[in-house]
Amino acid sequence: MPAVTDIERAKIGLLRASVSPSVATLFRYHKSTRKYVDFGIGCVVYADSTKTVIVTNFLAYDEEKEAVGVYMGNGICRMATEFVTNGNSSLTSLLVKNAPNFKAVTFSETPVERGQLIFTLGRAWEEIKTPGLYTGSVILPRCTSVNNRTKNHVSKYDNYFAVSCPVSGPIPVLGIPANLERIVGAPVFNMDGEALGLIERCSNSSYDIKFARCSASVVAELQTLFRSTDWKGALVRELKRET
Repeated sequence: MPAVTDIERAKIGLLRASVSPSVATLFRYHKSTRKYVDFGIGCVVYADSTKTVIVTNFLAYDEEKEAVGVYMGNGICRMATEFVTNGNSSLTSLLVKNAPNFKAVTFSETPVERGQLIFTLGRAWEEIKTPGLYTGSVILPRCTSVNNRTKNHVSKYDNYFAVSCPVSGPIPVLGIPANLERIVGAPVFNMDGEALGLIERCSNSSYDIKFARCSASVVAELQTLFRSTDWKGALVRELKRET
């Protein structure tokens, strides 16, 4: 199998162009002071001409204390509102209006394989306003993860996979911890531009290693979030109530 560095630059450019509209840069602000806190990443699951729905992990921001804006480019940030939440789901959703040029992500239905080439979009540094593209590979197609709410190990190995992807991880030598809020919720894409899953945790000891929830489990979380096996239909019904 070819190394990541062997991937043709032209293909990477096309892939980035195709998936960028499905990844949102989130700006976090204190609700009371509107003071900027930090940034994060969200995944677009619905978009039409006037409304965009973005999901991210509940750890990506503090729902009680923080407001979230969506970076539109050219220095423009549109404030989002909480859309649908459910304490039984690891995901939360945001609604942003008048945000053109987004498109819904496509979730892969193919099982993850060891050594599979992947990439993700994320912001590594404050100065970089738009997400950069980071390539890597699948280390373990099934692995033990930790429940973000209870901190207990998750025994359903099929729900998680581990990837090597250098962004927002810890740098133990410099004493810099992982900045989970900057990368959690970021989609992990295959080389067809389909989302294999969403990053959920970072390794505490390795800058590269991330743990992602696989697409099938993400869909299950969306069904829980929107309280329906037809989560897309439920999402649209909720949007109609917003008008």
